[in-house]
Amino acid sequence: MWLTPNMAERLLSEESSTEYFPLSLLKLKGTAYYLALKVMHNANINARWHADRVDRLGLENTLKALPTLPDPVKLSKGNSRSLYLKILTPLAKAIEELEAVTGIVVRPSQPLKGMKTKDLSKVTLNVIDWGQVDIAELTK
Repeated sequence: MWLTPNMAERLLSEESSTEYFPLSLLKLKGTAYYLALKVMHNANINARWHADRVDRLGLENTLKALPTLPDPVKLSKGNSRSLYLKILTPLAKAIEELEAVTGIVVRPSQPLKGMKTKDLSKVTLNVIDWGQVDIAELTK
């Protein structure tokens, strides 16, 4: 897509309604990209209403925002090994990639290994460090 100079100026202006989007996120692929979008969207929304929740995301809701991973409810009919191999292992790799590329450090409140589907709602993902992302810009 090509932007005219006028359109580019409008998108980059202070009055623009677009959310802050650091270009380093474009280097991410798959689950890591969707995880980064979810983390940033959570910070943007919660900064306006509940400033204390900017750095926390519920794991269960986060998984719903990651279209590259299967639905944990459908996997719950299987064993916890399926949950770990098909959802939690790719999520852990996405968290590592997010940190390596952008410097955003996300840590689960509980270890992911051995977790059962019923425990997903009890776990939060905590952003420890925002890395290259200017949190003030993201949350204004």
